[in-house]
Amino acid sequence: MRKISSKIIFTAIVVCLLSTLILGIYSMLTMKNLNNIQIEEMKRIYNENFDINVKYEVETAVSMLQVIYNKYEAGEMSLEEAKKLGADLLRDLRFGEEGYFWTDTSKGVNVVLLGSKTEGTNRYDAQDVNGTYFIQNIIKAGMDGGGYSEWWFPKKDETEPSPKRGYSLYFEPFDWVVGTGNYIDDIDAVLEARTMEYKQSNSKYTAALIGFASFASVLSILLALFMGKRISKPISGVTNILNRTSKFDLSEDNQLDLILTKYKDETGVMAKALKNVRESLRKMVIDIASASDSISQSASIVSDAANDLNLQATESSAIIEELSAGLEETAASSEEMSAASNLIETSINGILTKAEEGTLKAAEIDERAKILKEKSVKSNQSSKEVYRTTKDMVEKAIANSQIANEITVLTEAILGIASQTNLLSLNASIEAARAGEAGRGFTVVADEIKQLSEQSAHMANKIQSTTNAVIVSVKELSDASETLLNFVDTQVNDDYATMLETSEQYARDSEFINNLVTDFCKTAEALNTSIRDITTAINEVSITVSEGATGAYDMAGNMSKMLEKVVSIHDNMKSNLIEVERLNKLVTEFTT
Repeated sequence: MRKISSKIIFTAIVVCLLSTLILGIYSMLTMKNLNNIQIEEMKRIYNENFDINVKYEVETAVSMLQVIYNKYEAGEMSLEEAKKLGADLLRDLRFGEEGYFWTDTSKGVNVVLLGSKTEGTNRYDAQDVNGTYFIQNIIKAGMDGGGYSEWWFPKKDETEPSPKRGYSLYFEPFDWVVGTGNYIDDIDAVLEARTMEYKQSNSKYTAALIGFASFASVLSILLALFMGKRISKPISGVTNILNRTSKFDLSEDNQLDLILTKYKDETGVMAKALKNVRESLRKMVIDIASASDSISQSASIVSDAANDLNLQATESSAIIEELSAGLEETAASSEEMSAASNLIETSINGILTKAEEGTLKAAEIDERAKILKEKSVKSNQSSKEVYRTTKDMVEKAIANSQIANEITVLTEAILGIASQTNLLSLNASIEAARAGEAGRGFTVVADEIKQLSEQSAHMANKIQSTTNAVIVSVKELSDASETLLNFVDTQVNDDYATMLETSEQYARDSEFINNLVTDFCKTAEALNTSIRDITTAINEVSITVSEGATGAYDMAGNMSKMLEKVVSIHDNMKSNLIEVERLNKLVTEFTT
């Protein structure tokens, strides 16, 4: 703050000095102009006074001649005596220090001039050093009712001419032009003396003005120093607090409190605003720290849930693969049963063909009946074994499908966590908006958390949708397998029992084969029809099992995709934890 203090003091001093200098110069110029005006006015007044004075003196002298002339008219003296008396009085008449009168006739004959030799001579054509016919000008001005004229003429007891100004007035009774005047350089000398007096007075005033300006400058400098320090001190305090704030130090505000108590101007307002900003920053840091802890805990919970879901998804995928393999084996067994049924059908057709031979083939029929019995027993046993194995596998698959329900529970938990995370990011965005520019970085973090929660919710919804599809597929497979097992239990086993009983009957009644050929043919035809039905049923079971295997494969693929999404969720949670750690590190840099 030394810089701003120096700037304030320097600016105030420069302003004061410039103001003093400008006022001083203006005052001196004004004084000089006023002095010149006074001198010019004094010259004008002196000249006017001189003109008035010499005019008055001439008019007085003419009045005196008028008195003498009045005596002449009264008969007290002759005209010559009156003129002589008038000339003697004018010759001896004086005014001022050296003022005298002269008199000339209208023809230019001098009557009175200090008793010099010029008296009695005609000087009408007299010229001064500049060639001016000054006597003619004096006579003319006097005869025109009185007037002024200027010329050059030597002073008393001098030979060099000097400028002179006079007034003349014509006294008609004596035909005289009476005049007087004064030398202009005498007037200039008086004016010069008065001018010197004005200049001395002006010099004194200028010296006093300079002294006052110097005193005012020193006083202004001292005042500038005082005000500069007074103004810069609170600004220095506010700057110090700003520097601490820029270094994330939000501890005590005692210095701001002192400024607020002592200063009520704009500096106090600035200090109050800074204090409010620091209080808002403290609150924001506390809120960020609290939100960061909540996010960290939520991220840890979601990460653990993702790990568990990953393990369970892996196990479900393995179970589905086993179920698919079992269904493939069931499909293979169904194809074998279908082949066996086709063989049986072919054999029965052969029996029907050869039934016409009658008793000739009875022995052969008896032998074949025994063979048929053995095959029927074996087929019945195989059918029961397939039925039992398939039933166990289907029941196991149905039991394992309950894992999908657990996945649904886990996805609902993920949706709840995503909703809480979204709400938390919304609160963080609101607090960041309140913080203004300082919360811009946290706004970015809040937006990332919001996007993460939305992605988590989207993935959880997708997992839940896939899981529901798996549950439906497993249920459909279970229903189809149950239908197949019921068919085998109620139809196929009964048919095998009938075929076994028939073969035994063939063995017991071989001697009656001839009588029973027709019945045997009918029975064979019924058996052939049943075998066709069995074959058709076995083919349908094979198709259903194949479709179940395909669905199991699809379910396995969906489980793999779900597993990939779970891994992605887990990785995103790790990234969230890293961002939370960065946020915590940023918060710990603040000192509250």
